[in-house]
Amino acid sequence: MNERFSGRKSKNEKSRTDFDYLDRVTDEEIDKAIKDDPDTLTLDDCDITQLRVVYRKNE
Repeated sequence: MNERFSGRKSKNEKSRTDFDYLDRVTDEEIDKAIKDDPDTLTLDDCDITQLRVVYRKNE
């Protein structure tokens, strides 16, 4: 991961998102991909009683 990435894109930079794929993929295919991904962490895997809200400071 690039630590300098700000989440903003240049107006001249073209998106690399495959919108055609997103239009045709089904919910079932998405669910299967999530289940097959070993790095997926779902809320079922967490003890939500220990979660807390963290607010970002305005800069």
